[in-house]
Formats: sequence, structure tokens, C-alpha cells
Amino acid sequence: MTFDRQADAKRFVVSKVLEQGEGEGVSLSKAERHMLSWSESGPDFILDDELAEALARESSDEQFEHKVSGLIRRAFERDVGADRTAELGGRFNTRRPTIG
Repeated sequence: MTFDRQADAKRFVVSKVLEQGEGEGVSLSKAERHMLSWSESGPDFILDDELAEALARESSDEQFEHKVSGLIRRAFERDVGADRTAELGGRFNTRRPTIG
């Protein structure tokens, strides 16, 4: 699976997060769902200031990132466990990035 546009790749990842959350019974608020698509460089994203403020009241950046990163990780693990890596076309890199 390849993506020609950043927005298409983002929609794919967001759908994986939402699917995993639903499967685990982990609810995501309207503000959290909106901010999943946030991108500083994404021309298709229109920031809703009210939802951004709602998210800031609901949780810290660290709490939101922890929740979402866990869902992404478990969605990946589920896909690998189901042997769906061929379908995904190797889009997930399991190596940790190096910093520095």
C-alpha cells in the first residue's frame, strides 16, 4: 500500500488508531479524534480552536501522546500478528529512530 499524499497516509493511520481504540473499548473524545489529524504542514487540516482548547482541558500533551502511541503500537502488533504485513506493504518501520 502506498500513499501519494500526506493526507491519505494520515487518514490511514487515524483509521488504525480509531479501529484499535474501538476494539479495546478505549474511547477517544471528539477533541482527541480531531487532533489525531493535526499536522503543522498538512494543507488539508483545518484547526478547530474550540476542539484544540477542549483537548487542552481534557488532558496534557503527554497523556494524549501516551494514549495514541499505545493504540498505534498495539494496532501494529495486531496487524503483524495477523500476518497483514504484506497487505501493508512494509509501511511500518519497526526500528527505533536514532536521535542526534
